[in-house]
Amino acid sequence: MIEFTVPAVAIEDLSDEQVVRRCCDTPGAASWDEFVRRFSPVIAQGVVRALGRETAADRVEEHVQATLARLCERDYQKLRLVRGVNPAAIRPYLRTMGANEAVSAWRAVKREVPWEDAAEPRNGPRAERQILIDQVFRHLQRCTGENAKRDVLIFELYYRIGLAAVAIARTPGIELSQKGVETRLLRMVDCLRRVFARPLPKGDTA
Repeated sequence: MIEFTVPAVAIEDLSDEQVVRRCCDTPGAASWDEFVRRFSPVIAQGVVRALGRETAADRVEEHVQATLARLCERDYQKLRLVRGVNPAAIRPYLRTMGANEAVSAWRAVKREVPWEDAAEPRNGPRAERQILIDQVFRHLQRCTGENAKRDVLIFELYYRIGLAAVAIARTPGIELSQKGVETRLLRMVDCLRRVFARPLPKGDTA
């Protein structure tokens, strides 16, 4: 009797979905090494989109490692969420995770470091830009109603991170179609236009 053996597929030849599933179902050094090799650059793209292209490489790497660590927490809980998304959304999802990790770290530092300790003067161009960003997000809270947290995240993913509406719709927790995402974005932009078009009351700084 002739026996046929199916040659083993090299791990680097597996699809993104297969690599994620292997890491979740049969975790091991080879699977995780391939995950890190394949997806670290993807996570780094999200970090750079969030913090800017001028961000130092070692700082980007810190956020990549922090994101990878989060994927491993609680028996790979977040990695299992990656396994549950549409295969085409795996990379956008990981890119978003990297961006969120970087933004969260940046916000934590921003809360801890007083203006006086910042290297840039309080009235510098970056400070003015940040004041404007803070105003935008403060008004977004008023524009979005009961789904404020989700809608502000949609706004950040689209305008700050650069994800397309179709990728945002596939992000876990959004629970909207592509058309739904686009509708929420249009409503938020329209609301912001009306807010910033009207004159401010005396003494108000938006």
